Amino acid sequence: MTELKKLSPGDIDELERLANAATSGPWEPCGKDRGGCVCRFVYGPDDVVAKATCSIDNDGEGYTAEQATRNAFFIAAANPATVLALLSELSAAQADFARLAELGNLARSRTQAEQDELSALLRKATS
Repeated sequence: MTELKKLSPGDIDELERLANAATSGPWEPCGKDRGGCVCRFVYGPDDVVAKATCSIDNDGEGYTAEQATRNAFFIAAANPATVLALLSELSAAQADFARLAELGNLARSRTQAEQDELSALLRKATS
């Protein structure tokens, strides 16, 4: 599995900028065989937006046609609309987390009765 990278606010802003600047979807993978190597193209509405190819060296080692196909399907799935939707979900989750952390901080600074009331609000907010 690929190691996960923690995104900085700058990374998120750049990813959003790039998604907004990219060719809009839908994106669809398609394959073509070319002289012993299989190319997998990802088409946008009007033209090719990406290409995933297999690369076989003289020893028969390298990316296979199956890997090129998997890469093309991933690229098509990671289209601008999907990236923007994920960024929106991330923003909403971060706002929810900040709100819940604030409620938790308030609960720690209150009397028992106030803590019980805030706990009930917290349970309601997370259900």
